[in-house]
Amino acid sequence: MLLLKQLTSFLDGLFADYSVQDYSNNGLQVDGNATIRKAAFAVDACLETFERAAQSGADFLFCHHGLSWGGGLPYITGIHANRLRTLLNHGISLYAVHLPLDAQKTVGNNAQLAALVGLSPELRHPFAEYHGLQIGYYGNYAEPTTLEAIAEKLNKALPTACRILDNRGGKPIRSIAIVSGGGDDSIEEAAALPVDAFLTGEMLHQRYHTAKELGISVIIAGHYATETTGPKAVMNAVRLKFPDLPVEWLDVPTGM
Repeated sequence: MLLLKQLTSFLDGLFADYSVQDYSNNGLQVDGNATIRKAAFAVDACLETFERAAQSGADFLFCHHGLSWGGGLPYITGIHANRLRTLLNHGISLYAVHLPLDAQKTVGNNAQLAALVGLSPELRHPFAEYHGLQIGYYGNYAEPTTLEAIAEKLNKALPTACRILDNRGGKPIRSIAIVSGGGDDSIEEAAALPVDAFLTGEMLHQRYHTAKELGISVIIAGHYATETTGPKAVMNAVRLKFPDLPVEWLDVPTGM
């Protein structure tokens, strides 16, 4: 069996170049069994995910959205107690990575989204600074495309149901900027770039008119859906590094 410290050391190394003053307390958040029989991967650290991990026999869980934020858990009561009780009773370790997973250039959420919509590494550039780390990407397509074609790729691959805001009158899309999850606060930064469209997970009501007035089209692909890409890529990296360790993807969609 694999030692917990072996897996955490591998993950620490994967994100070593992306350290940032994040609101999330990234890394090992809950210390479970010293040896790992099975690792599970998901987007959200929540009771449903923890129960699914326990049912599957996993004793290690990697999530994008962890349990410990800012000053940590001020009180271990209510839902916090239920969540921790489920983890600890089953010896499940929890490892969480927030902004570094958005920014990581190979397994990151945005790198994976860029690949899905046809932006190869040589065609993309980082942008969208959060706490000193650029987490998004933008770039030009080798050939013009359409909003509908991009959305269809995402609908099939994630899967999801994209919403399109065409603010350019159906003109071809030659370039795009990408920030997964709740990245709509980067719309103005994206519009200042030489890009035609912006891909993100969700958008606040008031930013509808911001995008319209800036003349940038938007593809809204779902917060959850756009942030499945990174954890799945990390799972595949772990599978390659430790081929004898069983791994499982836990899909707990929110529809948001």
